Amino acid sequence: MSDRFHPSRNKLTSIINSLIDNLVNNENLFIDAYITAADKPPTAGSLSVDDAKRELRGILVSPGIPWIFFDVISTLIKRLPPPLHKTIIDIVRLECKPGKEWLQPNSNGTWQIVWEIDVDSDPDEKNVALAWYTPPELQQAPIVPLEIIDYISGAISLLRNGLVLPSLSLLFIALEAALWDALMHKGISRDGEKITYKSVRWDFKVTGGKLLLSIDGSDRKLNELASVVGTYPATGNLSSRKLSTNNSKSVLRIDLDENLTEFFASNDEEERDTYPEKGLSEAVQRARKTEIMQTVPAQLDETIIKLRNNLIHLSVDNKLNPPIPMPDGGQLTEHAELRKELHIANSLVYLVVELINDIYSSPNP
Repeated sequence: MSDRFHPSRNKLTSIINSLIDNLVNNENLFIDAYITAADKPPTAGSLSVDDAKRELRGILVSPGIPWIFFDVISTLIKRLPPPLHKTIIDIVRLECKPGKEWLQPNSNGTWQIVWEIDVDSDPDEKNVALAWYTPPELQQAPIVPLEIIDYISGAISLLRNGLVLPSLSLLFIALEAALWDALMHKGISRDGEKITYKSVRWDFKVTGGKLLLSIDGSDRKLNELASVVGTYPATGNLSSRKLSTNNSKSVLRIDLDENLTEFFASNDEEERDTYPEKGLSEAVQRARKTEIMQTVPAQLDETIIKLRNNLIHLSVDNKLNPPIPMPDGGQLTEHAELRKELHIANSLVYLVVELINDIYSSPNP
């Protein structure tokens, strides 16, 4: 996992000392939390606070993320009386290397990665957080995939610097990834399938103003066609349309009744490929049908889809085309409007982060 989640040993030691100082008359809870997290035998209950601190600091020397530290803090919080929760949470806040990003537990002991999004907001609204680790479920850490964490972190960093357009681009990429992850766990694939059938050779000859065809490689022979169309000799029609031209070759589409296809083509597969063809629009529609997007108001679906498409297929003429519909009935028509309306971007960040947490807090994914 990223080194940015690996606090220094000095920082952790300082936190442990501050914890003990603030656990007056509750030091035994720290010892119990350490014994539980370290999976020590019941006889370890004779440990003193100093013994527990000394052993824990020794363990923290080991390389890698100090998961036992996170386990101890989570266990401690769940055993402390609620009035002490905020004090402990503030003490154990661990700043990450990117600015305005830190790890901290919530009141139920789950660790979160937190970002400051709007310094001018009310205290309860200035931060957003993604679930990171619920001790002792180490195999599920991080709870939200690191790729999505990185994109959300980048989106918030750009937004804090007033770069609304690239910020929302990253936000919607993260949203699309999370939605398809949830859909795939429900058995809904985002992959399209392309089947290439074996080619069939048509040889033609013009005689007396009429086109004569001989077909080689089709599933059935032309002398059987009369029995299908019900006339003898067999008669019928098909329609063709030119689709494209590439140098000296053209591509035609031929429309004909399904029961005639086997006389003019082959059902033998030559190649079968899968590829990711479906984007955010398809993901949103399917997520609605499968009740994945319940935390996002349905009237925002069109706003999100059209805004994402405008940003991914960016125009440099300052135009949003098509315009972005807003829930109040208005619309945004220019990039400049979007840059000025920071509250729109902030609201979308809150909604997307809440949805991602909801997706990864459920049993699947």
